[in-house]
Amino acid sequence: MQYNKNYFTPLLFIILCGSLFAQNNGLNDADFNLVRDYEGTIEDADKLQLQLDVSPPEADDITHNYTMPKVKFDVDLPPPETRPTRVDLEALFQTQDNFLRFGFGSQLSALGELGFYEDLGKKKRSQLGIMGSHFSSNWGRLPNMTFMDSRVNSFLNYHSRYISMHIEGNFEHDIDHNYVYDTTQGEYMDEDVRQRATRYGGSVQVINHQANNLDITFNNTLGYNRYQDNWSNKENIINFDSRIGKEIDKFQHFEIITGFNYITRNANQSYGDLKRSVFKLGGHYHYRTNDWLLDATLGFGIGDVSPRKKKNQSKFDFFPKLEARREIINNKLQFFARYDRDIDLISLDRLQRYNPWMILDSVDVQHAGYDHLTSGFQGGIKRFDYDIHFGIRATRNQALYRNSYDVSRQNLSEFEVVYDSLMITYNAHVDLGVKIKENIHLYFGADYFTYKVSNNEAAFNLPKLKTFTGVKMSVLDGKLLMRGELNIFAGAQGLDETGNLQTIPVPVDINLKSEYRFNKNFIIFAYLNNAFGFVENYQYQQFYNYPSYGVNGLVGATFQF
Repeated sequence: MQYNKNYFTPLLFIILCGSLFAQNNGLNDADFNLVRDYEGTIEDADKLQLQLDVSPPEADDITHNYTMPKVKFDVDLPPPETRPTRVDLEALFQTQDNFLRFGFGSQLSALGELGFYEDLGKKKRSQLGIMGSHFSSNWGRLPNMTFMDSRVNSFLNYHSRYISMHIEGNFEHDIDHNYVYDTTQGEYMDEDVRQRATRYGGSVQVINHQANNLDITFNNTLGYNRYQDNWSNKENIINFDSRIGKEIDKFQHFEIITGFNYITRNANQSYGDLKRSVFKLGGHYHYRTNDWLLDATLGFGIGDVSPRKKKNQSKFDFFPKLEARREIINNKLQFFARYDRDIDLISLDRLQRYNPWMILDSVDVQHAGYDHLTSGFQGGIKRFDYDIHFGIRATRNQALYRNSYDVSRQNLSEFEVVYDSLMITYNAHVDLGVKIKENIHLYFGADYFTYKVSNNEAAFNLPKLKTFTGVKMSVLDGKLLMRGELNIFAGAQGLDETGNLQTIPVPVDINLKSEYRFNKNFIIFAYLNNAFGFVENYQYQQFYNYPSYGVNGLVGATFQF
């Protein structure tokens, strides 16, 4: 497999710039997380949202943690938690400073990760972090059932007495294959069903972590993302976010929020070149007492802000957000209600992340808009925590993945993106957790969805029921950490080869993880996913007619130095 050297040019530029920048003045010490982005959380995929704690800690309290969070691809509501073809590599132990991780598993899978962290300058007031990772599978139950994920993430932090700067760069190269087709007519060559996506970009964030004489704070982020694939799609996303805040008194806080999003797309396809821009301006008011919390945001948008038919597309819209919380019983019972109206910025990058088997040579990309009302209760009693709420969401221009079969290509199974003009989603959510002992935690969660679509047969490939049940425990004085999860997804529907609506068989997905720390520098791990995958009726399907890898596992070790 050959790789274009041009893919790595942006990465080298980011690293070189970071090295030159690091030679300037030193900074205050701070904590930072370098996150492994195998399937990173996308809350708004068109924005590079950075959460940076800018409070300078004491030098003796410095820790640098690498984490691998669980994946959530959010193409509106409700997304699946993980792509079925990936081993969940969420680490139970936090890996610190410099490390090397490798692993091997079933399906001829291989994992390799290398993390580097360094304090720069004599006063160690700036930090440089780089992490590279590779994860691949080279065999599956079906021909071409293989994938590859490669990542490089880097950051550079700078702190003065009053401001902090965070520079971040990333590079991703993913390969998937459309592996569902009529094998009785022969097998495809790798290049005929390959789906290759390359992403790179970066962001700069500037924050004043110490208020000026006017008690004004600011948080500004400028980001750029690039997406391209082997279907000649090229997408550029520029995003700017700014928050300027003022403390009124100890109970009240006010912010002016501005944002700009610009997407350009060049494609050799029927939809041609596309340009979309959104400018948003709003004010945010925050009020909090011991018993009450009130949040109110009133904003408006100009540009491609109201997802309707293109000929009638609105250029102006309001985006209010209101939230109220009332502490009924201190730390035990809290009531909340929230209303949110906003635009959901959809990009080709975002759609492809969610479903790598979609048709890429003729996909239309449109923004979505929604109104979302949620209300419920949260709280905890001793070792028991709970979250129960109900919601209704009206989404205009809801993106759905509709099954498509190419008869001319051996009934090759793919997915086309279609839009529902107005989809109503009703949701009931339960989240429970209990700490039996300090070293044993049990948790349970469930979501039930009801969909009402306007111009489609169904809410294609969205589940009606999602549940998860799990246990986390540590033994042997904390050296051995274990986690087990049972996940059930039910009610999702797709189209078969004849165009008839079918319900995906209810999958039972059991995942087991364990890690053992011999000392601070050496950890071994073992993961087993889809433990029931050897039983045909329990094989996991996230999208109709696309079976997962079945039972799969991974073992390996982590070295810290």
